[in-house]
Amino acid sequence: MKKIHLVFVISCLICIKAQSKNFNIYFEANSSKISSLFNAQLDSLVSAIKLGSPLEQIGLSGHADTDASELYNQQLSYERAVEVKKYLLDKGVLNVIHLDAKGENEPINSNLNEKEKAQNRRVEVVRNYSNNNDVFNFFEQAAQLFTITATKDTILLCTNGTSIDIKKNIFETPDDKTPIKIKVQEFTSKKDFVLNNLCTNTLDGKMLESRGMINIEAYQNNKQLNLKKDNTIAIGFKDRSTGDQTKLFYGTSHAKEIRWEEASDNTTPSTIRSSGKSWTTIGGDIIDESDWEFVDIKGEKFKIVRSKKKNKITIDTIAVENEQFTSELMLKSQKLGWINCDRFYNDPAPKIDLIVSYDGSFVPNVIVLFDDINAVMPYTYREGNKLIFKNIPANKKITFIGLHKLKESENILFAYKKTTSSSNAENIEFKNSNKSEIEHTVIGI
Repeated sequence: MKKIHLVFVISCLICIKAQSKNFNIYFEANSSKISSLFNAQLDSLVSAIKLGSPLEQIGLSGHADTDASELYNQQLSYERAVEVKKYLLDKGVLNVIHLDAKGENEPINSNLNEKEKAQNRRVEVVRNYSNNNDVFNFFEQAAQLFTITATKDTILLCTNGTSIDIKKNIFETPDDKTPIKIKVQEFTSKKDFVLNNLCTNTLDGKMLESRGMINIEAYQNNKQLNLKKDNTIAIGFKDRSTGDQTKLFYGTSHAKEIRWEEASDNTTPSTIRSSGKSWTTIGGDIIDESDWEFVDIKGEKFKIVRSKKKNKITIDTIAVENEQFTSELMLKSQKLGWINCDRFYNDPAPKIDLIVSYDGSFVPNVIVLFDDINAVMPYTYREGNKLIFKNIPANKKITFIGLHKLKESENILFAYKKTTSSSNAENIEFKNSNKSEIEHTVIGI
């Protein structure tokens, strides 16, 4: 019987088209071990995933034939999917993986003979997996619209305090007379992050702390514009301060998911200084000198400048609105699109894997918020109704927020739970809610 099965497996392999994104991995009876016959197929999958978007999500659905009990087959189908997941992780796949165990409940035939049973002993691999979550359409951040002239320097002042300095003639456009439309979405609070499906993770899963995010686009005659080579826009995020080690990160978007990558052109370390000195010399003699530093005075930032000229010392106190201070806090971006002001979270405190379960047959978006860290963390992978968050700082006050809405439903499913991060498994409960109630709940987080 095993020979017949292996012949069938080989024929299945031949039938798998190289360009196919979805395919099945088949197993021997009563086994969750991956046959070496499928290593080449899985290795091709790994290569294709790594060449594609790092935000592409992968679905693994385990199945079994009808031999043995239903409970046994449920567990066996789970173990088969776990083995495929382990294979992908061991090969360096960092994408989010969704794992489901279907047992014997979704056969593709009647299980009447060995050939049919062999077709049901499988793991279905799905590229570009979607959880069919329609909820974020309710909360999408409205864009701010500006009209500028291509030949004039312009500073845009956004609603929530972000400023954007756009110099003249920096866009790739042959027409410098037609006005340019600037579209800006501004995200400055945890509420903004949560309700717009934004996280503070890098593409390779590192944790960031954010000072704010924007999405900026430019159009002329309805044609989207880019910046000219070696030109930049300068962005001032209102919560950025001197010495806070924040840098510029660019966002990668795929299927309404955003992850971040540090800008290769970052000049943050050299442009942000908390203090400094300057002097003027003639013939080697110092004729005047000064030093300066930024200080907090009753909650407001000032620049203190001490100058010495002809042995006379003067001290000036300059408010933060001063142009020199503002320019030193500006981040220069060579791109439009998704832009984030972040720093890496480098707390040496212990990290844990946080496990959260929920009830229901849907696949929600669930994130972790931290009370004292401006960070939003998505789950790393899902196994049925169990969500696993990898490398979460331990013993932190956190909030779980879950959102889900099916296209055919009018209800929004919402979960909200405050707790402390630990290795103990948590359970969250989803309840029917509406847009107004959800916004009221998350506004103070």
